[in-house]
Amino acid sequence: SQPNFLKNIVHLGSYNEQLVIPKSSVVLRSGKQVVFTLKDNKAKWNYVQTVLENSENYTIVEDEVHEGDVVIVTGNVNLAHEAPVIIKN
Repeated sequence: SQPNFLKNIVHLGSYNEQLVIPKSSVVLRSGKQVVFTLKDNKAKWNYVQTVLENSENYTIVEDEVHEGDVVIVTGNVNLAHEAPVIIKN
């Protein structure tokens, strides 16, 4: 399959021992919240549970996604698990 070209990625940080993620990184799959992380130039699908929110971010319970992970924030709506990804600057 063709690689997905992405421009925006974020390295995750934390607040009050909860991870902070941009709202744009969360997509719905079968009614569940999913965040795609980047690992070995592939998109990895991770279920998340949001806790708090402001206008731009959510905090999530750390489960499948961890501080320091690289999260895909654009071009993620049509991504699939294990889809090849190339970062464009």
